[in-house]
Amino acid sequence: MPRCVVNPRERRVLLVLSAGYLAGLLLLVFTPIAWTLNRLTVWGYVQLRTLGLEWVLPEHVGWALNVLLFVPLGVLVVLGLRRSWPVALGLSALVSAAIELVQLIPAVGREATWADVISNALGGVIGALLALIWQRRHAVER
Repeated sequence: MPRCVVNPRERRVLLVLSAGYLAGLLLLVFTPIAWTLNRLTVWGYVQLRTLGLEWVLPEHVGWALNVLLFVPLGVLVVLGLRRSWPVALGLSALVSAAIELVQLIPAVGREATWADVISNALGGVIGALLALIWQRRHAVER
């Protein structure tokens, strides 16, 4: 498969996006915002139920939010670091496990779960696969 070469301007955009993503991720991890995240999860749950998705549980919404949280990491691993989806999977799982360890600290006020690690890793893979699709289409255009 032809590799997509990122030009200097695209590289700068990726660096800015990476910095913003990492800053947001650190704020999310190191601040005691469990109540806010719970409210977001419940809001999403209520919205999906009003759409007729009666089978949806709050846990499903929480898992989906965790998946979405790590999609950018997968994209950045493939486009920024020029690595494959298995590397994105491993890095996503490693970063997620580190986050869950931090969340064991009582002062952070969060709950650590294996489900979060799994859903975060899945998000990293989805992001990596989306980036690979983008790379393939972008390489064809050049």
